[in-house]
Amino acid sequence: MPPNCWSLYLIECQNGAIYTGISPDVDARYAVHLAGKGARYTLINRPLRLIGHIPFQDRRRAAQAEVAFKKLTKYQKQDRIGEFQKSYPEPLTDHRDLIYGEDL
Repeated sequence: MPPNCWSLYLIECQNGAIYTGISPDVDARYAVHLAGKGARYTLINRPLRLIGHIPFQDRRRAAQAEVAFKKLTKYQKQDRIGEFQKSYPEPLTDHRDLIYGEDL
């Protein structure tokens, strides 16, 4: 991935919730969550597994995708989880296909 690439990632928590975040290094960030030093939310609601991530060209695009994803209903989020388990050869430039259900 390009050096400025940021990813939107999903973590399944013990309480059944889906935690959403962004990071340039998802594996390292997930390790921080597991250690209880990531976000306050994952300190209280321990992570079970990293569901997956989607790369974006830069931090701004990843942040836009995070905000849009967090606005989805629980059921809409569940419908989109499969997109986080795909492999992407190139970072995405737009989050709208992810959010509005278009094929990526």
